[in-house]
Amino acid sequence: PLEVSTGFVSGVLSGPASEAADTCFKMLSAEREVVVVESNSDVASPTKGVLARADLVLVATPGRALLYTGERWRMAVSLRSRVGLPWTASVGEIVSIARPERVFDVPLAEEIVERLPSDYVAPILESLQTLRPLKS
Repeated sequence: PLEVSTGFVSGVLSGPASEAADTCFKMLSAEREVVVVESNSDVASPTKGVLARADLVLVATPGRALLYTGERWRMAVSLRSRVGLPWTASVGEIVSIARPERVFDVPLAEEIVERLPSDYVAPILESLQTLRPLKS
């Protein structure tokens, strides 16, 4: 959590939602080395700022996880976006034209599980670290 004033919150929330999200993302990025942004509804990027600053993009699909560099994802989104708005491109469109850096098999669960076994998660985390090493 970041400490902010009531006036700041009112100012941020009085503008467009995408600008508010980018402002919050920028603040978090300045304070944290890793910020995870989740998009939904098959949207390739929720905002312009998130797209511009993404180092890595991890796409979860049934049975697979696809890892892209931010640069490759941005290029593909720019090809598919309408009027420069990244949320007009779908993840499905981007996955169909952009080659991922790595692909991971993830088991389909017949029941809801609390978390994936570490032998599935560890290779994904190792690849994330390889593609974007954390600062020491």
